[in-house]
Amino acid sequence: MSDDTGHHGAGSLLDGIEDAAPAERRPRARAWRLPALGPWFASVWAHPAARVMLVASAVMITTSGALAAWLVFRPVPKPDYDAGRLDAVFNYTLLTDEFNRLPIEERIALIGQLVSRVKGMDGSDSVLMAAFAASIAGPARDQLVENASRVMVDLTDRAAASYDPGATKAERAAYLEGAVVDMMRSMNTMAADNTDATDAELLEDARRQAKRDAEQFRSGNVSANDVGQFMGFLNSTMGQHTSAQQKLRMTRFGRDMARTLRGEDVDTGKPLSKP
Repeated sequence: MSDDTGHHGAGSLLDGIEDAAPAERRPRARAWRLPALGPWFASVWAHPAARVMLVASAVMITTSGALAAWLVFRPVPKPDYDAGRLDAVFNYTLLTDEFNRLPIEERIALIGQLVSRVKGMDGSDSVLMAAFAASIAGPARDQLVENASRVMVDLTDRAAASYDPGATKAERAAYLEGAVVDMMRSMNTMAADNTDATDAELLEDARRQAKRDAEQFRSGNVSANDVGQFMGFLNSTMGQHTSAQQKLRMTRFGRDMARTLRGEDVDTGKPLSKP
């Protein structure tokens, strides 16, 4: 076949493509927008007074959001234990995790300050204390148990962590007796009891109490069921805030301390022969 010029095969393979209908394409997704926002914003922005109000509103909204987030997530500040509101002091001591994060020595001292204030509180403080007690329920009660438990756990574990079961019997007895005195002084501090008892007097008091407890158990006044219930109570309160490692070392420490105070062999529990 020939074209209009009389040449054979001179036609291009692209002939006619320019005239072909373009291939059908997917419709492009339209960007989502608010048609009326642009004109409205432009009309508002055109007025100086409206611009000031718009900027001020944006600043207030941003600041309010930041302030609300800070109030929710900020650490609870430590109140003044000597002159602050008594309900705020109780709340911080018993119902916040911030109190638990303080060093054990500081917690012991603050509890002593709180107890001292309670001993000398007036009528207005009594009203605040009653209102605080009435508000404790549900999660607040759980937090109270946790805070009280952690003080005793940390106090005992501090002594147990430094106890060396592999030391000689004499070394262990000396350490345990010193630990008993330290713990009793800490308990006196928390009770706001400024005793002038000597270390020897405190240790002798602990020995007498340990022997009385043992005698109560041997006489049947305290049954195995009573002991089981008490241990169950400790496990459901202090136990749930104690790690497995803490339980292990505090159990060994407590057993050896009791044996030492009762005048028993620290390893066997048998009475020591008197010289």
